[in-house]
Amino acid sequence: MTSTQGRLLDAAVAVFAMHGYHAAAVQDVADAVGIQKPSVYKHFRSKEDLLVGCLARGHTLREEVIDHVAALDASPSARLHEYLRLYVETMLRHRELSAVFVREWVHLGAAARAVDLERRRIRRHLLADLVEQAAPDGVDAALVATYLKGALHAALDWYHEAGREPLEAVTGKLADLGCALVAAAPRAPSSTQSSDVPLGRVIGARAPRSRRDAIDDAALRVVRSKGFAATTVQDVAAEAGVLKGSIYHYVSSKDELLMRIFEAAHLELTTIVGTVAQLDAAPLDQLCELVRLQVNWFLANLDQAVVLFREWPFLTGENRRVVADRRRGLERFAKRLLADHVAGVDSGSDPGITVRFALGAANAVSSWYRPDGTWDPDLVARAYSELTRGLVESESVPGAKPTGSVSR
Repeated sequence: MTSTQGRLLDAAVAVFAMHGYHAAAVQDVADAVGIQKPSVYKHFRSKEDLLVGCLARGHTLREEVIDHVAALDASPSARLHEYLRLYVETMLRHRELSAVFVREWVHLGAAARAVDLERRRIRRHLLADLVEQAAPDGVDAALVATYLKGALHAALDWYHEAGREPLEAVTGKLADLGCALVAAAPRAPSSTQSSDVPLGRVIGARAPRSRRDAIDDAALRVVRSKGFAATTVQDVAAEAGVLKGSIYHYVSSKDELLMRIFEAAHLELTTIVGTVAQLDAAPLDQLCELVRLQVNWFLANLDQAVVLFREWPFLTGENRRVVADRRRGLERFAKRLLADHVAGVDSGSDPGITVRFALGAANAVSSWYRPDGTWDPDLVARAYSELTRGLVESESVPGAKPTGSVSR
């Protein structure tokens, strides 16, 4: 790779992370490097070719982590711990690249996507192998691996280098949690298993009741398909079957359309919190039921879940503050449940990171779940709930210690 190609990829990562792939232009990349747009095409054939180059960087970094772990002479739990620690460290040291890697690959064309997905599939199986070697017998290693990936990727949202803890401390804690999760993982649930906890209802999608509902639903479909940055009010109008001017009878801007998607979802997620709060159950049972109901809702409302997971960076100003406050409210509720469960126990664990770990895994299910796949959504929701239970119970032991680490 030439130095100019490297500079172009550096710029493309920054541009795609800021604007999203669809809204970004090759001209933006050229401007960032200080060259003419035609000069970009001497090095990359298209905007998609730039994205492929960015994603290749992400793959290379992650494959280097695997190569490092494969060369270790260590126990299975220690190798898993080192993988998780180094994976998170790599992800957070390359935040913009990681954001592009996690969110923008969906915009690849069919041929490039097939190649990209194959590299992801290979690594997913390698992580599942690490989990299987470190876990008790009978654990669904592939499902545990998806929980881990979601929990780790959530750190992109909540960890900030200007915060109170250094990166090394946070990566160590997340690796400890991951190993604790694997060591305490229950046997794979069967489709006939049921919970002893009084179950809340799963709120599903509702049929449109008005023209405004139809516009909201159209906005959801378009944003899910194209990404918010590339969506126009005209796109939404065409999808809803109305004139563009008619949209403005109901909303003032494209930003309001996005916020309405978030508001509708948060209304239902808040109802889930209320349902859990009213359960006549122990705090840990309530926390696990919160995870189960959230996962069930995400899988029953995949379009909304994908938008919540992928498009929140495009919220601005007051909208962003409101959504952030609601997220923190959910975290506070979950932390209270965890605090009530561990009251009087000095385990040395960090309840804030434990809650973010579990909720991060739940929030990320929309990034990998496929309705035409082999996993039943109710089974996934129960499995995530029981994995959370095992994790919290292992972290609630006085003087709890990580299950494995590699000396560095």
